[in-house]
Amino acid sequence: MTNEEITENIQDTFNSTDNMNVIREALVGINDSLPSAGPLVFKANVTQSGTGNPTYTVLENTVGTIVSFGRVSIGNYKLVITDAFPEAGKVALSITSFSVDNTAVTISVLDSSSVEILTWKDLNSFDNNLLNSTLLIEVYP
Repeated sequence: MTNEEITENIQDTFNSTDNMNVIREALVGINDSLPSAGPLVFKANVTQSGTGNPTYTVLENTVGTIVSFGRVSIGNYKLVITDAFPEAGKVALSITSFSVDNTAVTISVLDSSSVEILTWKDLNSFDNNLLNSTLLIEVYP
């Protein structure tokens, strides 16, 4: 068989619809088994006032199903996302808060499904400190 005949045979094989479908299916299977390149992300705008639960607008969520986001007590809020944080040390948390002087906000992972946000003013628990805040959670593989 000449080089030209071999080349033509290969081109005919790859141009066949049936063969291309087999190749596509194989590639999809391979792609599905590869680990994700980047983190899973939960990003939301958050506001809380008075004694109410935080209100939020989800900007991006590839982390999981939001079960609840509520006020536990003065300055203490809990976000629950089903099995979002399987391994400690592989989660990056940040929250930006534009609030009044002498206030602070912290965020931490409580368990495999929960994040706690604490707010205070002058070393006392304090509501009304999540005003137009942006919450960002990244979970790394």
